Amino acid sequence: MTRVDFYSLPERGNSGKTACVLAEKARQRGHTIRIRAATREEALQLDELLWTFRDISFIPHQLADDAGETTAPVTIEWEGAEADAGDVLVNLTAAMPAEAGRFSRIIELVPADAEGRQAARERFRLYREQGLELHHHEMGQGDADA
Repeated sequence: MTRVDFYSLPERGNSGKTACVLAEKARQRGHTIRIRAATREEALQLDELLWTFRDISFIPHQLADDAGETTAPVTIEWEGAEADAGDVLVNLTAAMPAEAGRFSRIIELVPADAEGRQAARERFRLYREQGLELHHHEMGQGDADA
């Protein structure tokens, strides 16, 4: 059964950096990860962030439209350039993934703004209707730095 974890970000939470930290933790546990951005521009920002979010670590990754086979443990995708690798999805979009049941785990980041929280509530409801295992976590100001 797919597990869905909602992480509520603090007011000044950085969803990109938090996505990197959570992807790193999932990779350390042996998972392959897909990070879904809304646009190619957001994907390129995440690509840069995965190189620089920590001074002492690097997460091997690739963009979904990179030529060749998907071999990196982390793939960044966006609408129109979906990857087919990964057992964990970090969803940074407002939409629920159509293939939600395909993943062992989905990570949803919930922004602090009212519009973002409302979209997350709707995804939570849709996941619940599908019978997926749901969890919620409140993140503190320094949690993305852990």
